Amino acid sequence: MEYADVVVVGGRCAGSPAAMLLARQGRRVVVLERSNLESDVISTLYIQPTGMVQLRRWDLLEQVSATGAPELPQTRASICGVSMTGRAAWPADTPASRAPRRHALDPLLAQAAAAAGADIRLRATMTAVEADAGGASVSYRHRGADGRLVEGTIRAGLVVGADGMRSKVADQVGATALRTDPTWTCAYYTYWAGLGDLPFCTYEDEGGWVSAVPTSDGIVLVSAYFPQDRFDEVRHRAEAAYMECLQVVAPDLFDRIQTAERVGPLVGFGDQRNFMRQ
Repeated sequence: MEYADVVVVGGRCAGSPAAMLLARQGRRVVVLERSNLESDVISTLYIQPTGMVQLRRWDLLEQVSATGAPELPQTRASICGVSMTGRAAWPADTPASRAPRRHALDPLLAQAAAAAGADIRLRATMTAVEADAGGASVSYRHRGADGRLVEGTIRAGLVVGADGMRSKVADQVGATALRTDPTWTCAYYTYWAGLGDLPFCTYEDEGGWVSAVPTSDGIVLVSAYFPQDRFDEVRHRAEAAYMECLQVVAPDLFDRIQTAERVGPLVGFGDQRNFMRQ
């Protein structure tokens, strides 16, 4: 049996900063992250200015800038063919938004947590959590660098469930959903090279909603959103539906794409849950 002050389950963009801040306060923190952080995950990538302020407070702004994701100080919003470009009225010293790829952002956040003293265990999967009046026991499986599978249990005063929308921690401790709203949209997205210089762009029309988010190395994440009640139809013809949505909702972006290069698979989801959990 190991002992820690805090076990954080999930070591990506929520879990690693939580571990970093706790470790900076002198807590003994163990992070269990089931992946190796080298892959992208479903994400819109865009970090709001308030998030950039936090990164500056944590002394991580320079590292995020080094990912190659450009500053995005302005937003272009097009609604039913009417376009506006501008920026929010943040204080003058507020860092501009950026949209780094998750395979670049998440490792640097984990490295910051490790530098603060947190024990980061990649390819470590939580298998059970049992809470009681004195804290909790967390069981896990860990695949080491040598490929050997190790099983263990950590006793901690606090367990942080940072393992996402379908959190195993929340399920096992019976966390209550304080508010649940219907799922309104489904979406498909992919990455494009050669779209030229763009700000963060959003488009809205009766046919759906489209966003274009410049990320690292001149790549742009382009997403097409559809009403949720179309998901069954859209997922059976995803490629065609995606291009049709761009053509109808974002015609100028669609024109750019005709001479651009797609540099990633088309990824879709239709079960993005809307809830606030205790």
